[in-house]
Amino acid sequence: MSRNAIGRSILAILALPLALGIACSGSDDGGDGDGSTDGGGDGPGAADGGGPADAATADGRPPPVCPDQAEVSFAADVQPIFTASCTGAVCHDGVGSAAGLNLTEGNAYGNLVGVTATSCDRARVAPGDLEASYVVAKLTGVGMCSGSRMPRGSAPLPDDQLETIFAWICTGAEDD
Repeated sequence: MSRNAIGRSILAILALPLALGIACSGSDDGGDGDGSTDGGGDGPGAADGGGPADAATADGRPPPVCPDQAEVSFAADVQPIFTASCTGAVCHDGVGSAAGLNLTEGNAYGNLVGVTATSCDRARVAPGDLEASYVVAKLTGVGMCSGSRMPRGSAPLPDDQLETIFAWICTGAEDD
């Protein structure tokens, strides 16, 4: 087998998970950007060095701002979003939690709030501060240190779910 044929075979094998629609792998960071094998910090927004307020999201939505939503419960409003969108396919399920980020019920809050992302010197969630919260960068695809937009391999979260998460962060990221 020629060198070119071997190279093409390797590329085909590496591309297989994407072709099959697999959402993530244990080597990607999932929620906070470290350990990615998808090209490091070359994703959308990674080179701009700016936070979420500097540009529209990777998919063209306006930059995140604190929504007018007044009361958001972590347990009732935010955790169900993480459970439905982030804990499948051995991403952040506690078994193969990418980047050590377990987003299952009872574990998510302690793994997010005030915890520094493993790929950069930013908190995963900084209560009251969207721009300082790395989870915002990962969910919007703007201002990431490395890795890819989350949920990886899936469509971006709908605007109403992003607004719920952003409102929770803006109102102090309480554990209720």
